[in-house]
Amino acid sequence: MKRMIFGLVILTALTFSLAAGGGRQAQPQQPAQSGPVKLSYYEEMRYASQGMSSRSEHPIWKELQKRLNIEIDFRSPQVGNERETFNLMMASRDFPDILTYSWYTVAGGPGQYIADNVIIKLNEPIDKWAPDVKKAFAKYPQARREATMDDGTLYCFPQIYSNEAFGFWFGPLIRRDLLDKVPSANPAQFPGNMETLEEWERILTAVKNAGFTGDSGRPLIPLCLMFSGEDGEDFVISGFISGAWGIHHRFTQENGRPVYGPADPRFREYMVLMNRWYQNGLLDAEFAANDWDTHDEKFLDNRVFAIAGAMGGHFTSYTTLLRPKNPDFKMATTKYPVLRKGDQPVLAYYAGSYPGIGAAITTACKNVEAAARLLNYDYSDEGFILANFGIEGQTFNWEPGNYVTQLVTGTHAGYPRYTDQILNNPNYPKDIVTAILLRVRDHIGIKAPEFLEQRDSLPEQVGPLGRGQWMIDNKNWMPAVTATQDESAELGRIMNDINTYADEMFVKFVTGAEPLNDSTYNTYIQTIRRMDLDRALQIVTAQLDRYNKRP
Repeated sequence: MKRMIFGLVILTALTFSLAAGGGRQAQPQQPAQSGPVKLSYYEEMRYASQGMSSRSEHPIWKELQKRLNIEIDFRSPQVGNERETFNLMMASRDFPDILTYSWYTVAGGPGQYIADNVIIKLNEPIDKWAPDVKKAFAKYPQARREATMDDGTLYCFPQIYSNEAFGFWFGPLIRRDLLDKVPSANPAQFPGNMETLEEWERILTAVKNAGFTGDSGRPLIPLCLMFSGEDGEDFVISGFISGAWGIHHRFTQENGRPVYGPADPRFREYMVLMNRWYQNGLLDAEFAANDWDTHDEKFLDNRVFAIAGAMGGHFTSYTTLLRPKNPDFKMATTKYPVLRKGDQPVLAYYAGSYPGIGAAITTACKNVEAAARLLNYDYSDEGFILANFGIEGQTFNWEPGNYVTQLVTGTHAGYPRYTDQILNNPNYPKDIVTAILLRVRDHIGIKAPEFLEQRDSLPEQVGPLGRGQWMIDNKNWMPAVTATQDESAELGRIMNDINTYADEMFVKFVTGAEPLNDSTYNTYIQTIRRMDLDRALQIVTAQLDRYNKRP
């Protein structure tokens, strides 16, 4: 799964905030400039690549530059080459002024990039030139906590989720219309009959035996997952089955102490289950080679029953693509599986209030004040509206009524309803996710709930039987811990070797290429231990202790 960051500028005119009821209140005027401030900005294209060659073509970026009298040199990697481009940029040290990235995924964490003089500490710039960010942090203190290192260093302008529902954006999904055609699966009892792993196995078996085929005529895949292991990320998000034991393919926590899933005895039980599902044809035989492209191809061929997927990128997109061809097409969320009926899940894929995406200012930036003021705009009331809903009269209108939209510091009477330019765009009639993100911004200061409501508005997506199925206590999830410079190099070296070995052995054990018995399992555990797992656990324990002491 991938994530990102933002741009920068200096305000040359009045910056406005929407006051209660929608009025405007002028903020202090900044010194006038003779011409637009020029800044360079790196952000991945993602959905924007489907409708434009550069973010400079995006209507919101055009409006933002006009409002703030700024000229942005956009630098975006070619789709599919994001990681290679980022690594090349780091090696060449040809940095833009602003760098948007998923800072949870970088080797060594953000502290390493500060130590290597790639990005700067932001405490002083935010204190001096980003008053709206400070207000947002006061409103969303957990987001500030997770965008701060253990020593109090702020390293990015974070994307903030405005409510808990945003954080639970990924989980198990099924084809409900197919389930309804399998009487032995008791579809009338859904979702209660898909709580335990035993119930999952029974339903996956019933679906397999139903003889369904895809549009291509190929047999239906009961469960299509990805275990490609890129940075371990795909293991984590597709390992929702292992969550029934409270563990996954990387670190989790229990009672304030880290647990490395692949070395835990419960992981053996998980691998035994996955091996049985693989041997019985319940798990996609190509799971180890799947990537997002092959995953999409199989699902859009109507030959997949269950997946682990995103509410917007999969549930919404797949429905808008497939329902016009098949009016009966219907997806549904399920709970994260548990071992025993009545148990409560303790581990779900979760982004919290800060999904790890943030805009950093690099050491190449010559006008830090301008960059900070530009990034601050996204956290102002006006910037919040622009980023989430676009331009009034074009991409949205204020729908009258009793509804009051909560802004960052103020409110606005009415509901910000997207126009047909988004909801009924003839260029994107089947993909509302793309239609929205080509008119508003995906990596923004604060995500509004009204954005989520209109993107994921299908009846089967809302309420307790929609996203609510995924919202759990999630007490075993590992929070956003950070490493010191010394820890980073040592932990990176140890875990790179361990993760590579554990991922390879997982595939071998599940496919049967390596038999899973007492002898092979003990050799596997002993090998991981010899790779210095105990030292890694010491380091992560220290990180978790420091995180828990953050204010």
